[in-house]
Amino acid sequence: MGSSEPSDHAAAADQGDSSSSTPKVPSHMMGEFYGFLKNLGSFTGDLSALTCPSFLLSGDSVLEYCTHWCDQPSLFSSISDPALAPEARMVAVCRWFISTLYGSYYARAAVSNEKKPFNPILGEQLVGTWDDPETNTQTRLVCEQVSHHPPVSAVFLENAAKGIFLNAHTGQKSKFTGTTIKAVQTGYATLHLRHTDEVYTITFPDLYIRSLITGKPFMEIVGSTWIRSNRGYVAVFKYIGKPWFGGEYHRFKGSIYHVANAERLYTIEGRWMAQSTLTNVKTGDTSPLFDATSHRPIPISVVPITEQGPLESRRVWQQVAKAINEGDFGTASAHKSEIENHQRQLRKERKDKGEDWVPEYFRFATDEKLPPQSRLYLDPTTQAENGRWIYKSVWDALTIS
Repeated sequence: MGSSEPSDHAAAADQGDSSSSTPKVPSHMMGEFYGFLKNLGSFTGDLSALTCPSFLLSGDSVLEYCTHWCDQPSLFSSISDPALAPEARMVAVCRWFISTLYGSYYARAAVSNEKKPFNPILGEQLVGTWDDPETNTQTRLVCEQVSHHPPVSAVFLENAAKGIFLNAHTGQKSKFTGTTIKAVQTGYATLHLRHTDEVYTITFPDLYIRSLITGKPFMEIVGSTWIRSNRGYVAVFKYIGKPWFGGEYHRFKGSIYHVANAERLYTIEGRWMAQSTLTNVKTGDTSPLFDATSHRPIPISVVPITEQGPLESRRVWQQVAKAINEGDFGTASAHKSEIENHQRQLRKERKDKGEDWVPEYFRFATDEKLPPQSRLYLDPTTQAENGRWIYKSVWDALTIS
């Protein structure tokens, strides 16, 4: 587990809606901002296709958010502890999962307005590692943008020494509803333990970006997610929005049960960006699950930009990000347009040559190539084909011939 010293984000986490203390849209850009809102209100498609003004961009690519899946590398690697029984291992999986939420959905809004990340270009990559000081092992992350329309990111996370890896694909379908952007997160992850053949399937929460028209947007997680193991254990989480009057932001409740009897074994509750607790239903004992305010996220290590390949995320967007951070939004827009126009030209060239783009790290497997525990149907009544993106080095382990 990470450091127990109070972190820089502890105070921010206690504030609930941190957007109340953040700056608004620059006054000289209000005209462009309201023009964007006008276009947003009449736009009927997926918002990923809508061009966003540079002053509303975060300066990071969507791929950067995948790095938060290992903010606490020791929690990820500890899942594979051979001493854990399947029930205790599900608790460990839940603890790790909750630890990913702060960085993924809250940290970037705790210090500034919630802003839109860059849509990754096709083939964009992010590769890096974390050193786990508690186990002296290393966890490696590989992300690749495997589709641009619709946007889909494929993710592989592995601690080889501990025999644990995660394979995932994720995307978003966004729409504007009055004063709020709703982002439905598509895709799912499977977590695999090589030594015990345990598999956990994990879904992602949907998001609301609220207060957009005030120029001070903030994020809430909504809906439900679940984790299912091939040993029969299930964890379900429900994310609770703040009521109109009173209450707190970012609360959630959850439970763990086994499909054999569906009786709750544990209940979970708290604030996913602060403290949460685990209660044993049988004994009534309550213990901490995870405290985001006292565990510093461990940042990913990547090679310097000068040593990165042309498709690596921070190299792709370095000039745009630099201009945004300096407040030079005109230059940021110009650099962003150069990148987008180059991508359009590449798409045209591939089309003219009749060539298909091929990812470097991942392959797509249709459902008939997947074992039952790695299939996820959006609609169980129709069992419409989903398929999934699989990291090439584990293709044989995750598919059937």
